[in-house]
Amino acid sequence: MKYQHKMVLYSALYIAFPISVFIIFYSLLFSQIDSTTLYIILIFQGILISVCIKVISKFDRRSGSLERAARRIAGGDLDYSLSSDTDDEFSGLIRSLEQMRVSLKEEQSKRFRFLMAVSHDLNTPLTSIIGYVEALIDGVADDPEIQKKYYNIIRDKSGLLESRIQELIDYVKTETGDWRLQAGRIEAASFFRYLGETYRHDAVILKRDFSYKIDLAENAYILADHTLVTRVFENLFSNAFRYSSEGDSICLDVQTRGKAIVVSIKDTGIGIEQDKLPFIFDPFFRASNSRREEGHGLGLSTVKNIVRSHDWTIEVFSTIGKGTEFIIKMSPCYFNTASAELAPV
Repeated sequence: MKYQHKMVLYSALYIAFPISVFIIFYSLLFSQIDSTTLYIILIFQGILISVCIKVISKFDRRSGSLERAARRIAGGDLDYSLSSDTDDEFSGLIRSLEQMRVSLKEEQSKRFRFLMAVSHDLNTPLTSIIGYVEALIDGVADDPEIQKKYYNIIRDKSGLLESRIQELIDYVKTETGDWRLQAGRIEAASFFRYLGETYRHDAVILKRDFSYKIDLAENAYILADHTLVTRVFENLFSNAFRYSSEGDSICLDVQTRGKAIVVSIKDTGIGIEQDKLPFIFDPFFRASNSRREEGHGLGLSTVKNIVRSHDWTIEVFSTIGKGTEFIIKMSPCYFNTASAELAPV
């Protein structure tokens, strides 16, 4: 509590006491109050004032402690732990402040892990490039065929490095909001039919069994950023192809449920372990048998950020050896006043 506030409260108490005594004596003189009653009133008044002073002092200590803790946390000292041994009006506030501190510390730790993962992902191809360049400079590869092989490796590693840097830039933009959502009208049925045809051709080349079903009204549309939404499905279908094998099935199913469009992308690939599912949207998450193991580790993080930026939701269901399903709920869905015929495919 601030010094000025303490002075006001203490002054009020000490002013109230003599005034109350004056009132009692005045009543005693003119109302014939006996001395015993007077003593009882005075004792009660003294006890009341003592209790008030004690409560104020306790409030002062507790609020001061909270203020110091808040200042330390605000200053970056996230190791300063708060605890409350009593159950009073400050306990809830202390618990909330402690939860905030723990969340901030976890976020800080997550940021450090993120930076370490970025450094590792960028350093790996860069180290390889430097190694081959030095080999060429030192004349280790004097044979033209070997030189050509080294040049091709350098080109491939440079492309990998470039793609990882671009993926990192895209992720940071969506994570920090440092981009502008260009929301426009997307005719849902034609958009998903185009996606279905596009990935049907990819499936033929990659020898996957691909099918799609679009059960939408022709007049249905959504308000979204076309480029970002396209990127969402590029990432999801890329994962479905990457983590499935020849002969596996990939299915796109799109339908309306109430005022939402529900999109399902389901495959019969390797699947994801149950204990890994809560972390697959984390940046740079990798684990054994994970769909993220061979990727750069930012694709699904970017997907979630884009979905969240549109106020949509995304869920994932998976079983090891049976496959994975991503479900995106796009809400709200709008309808033109034109034809409302369904467009089953």
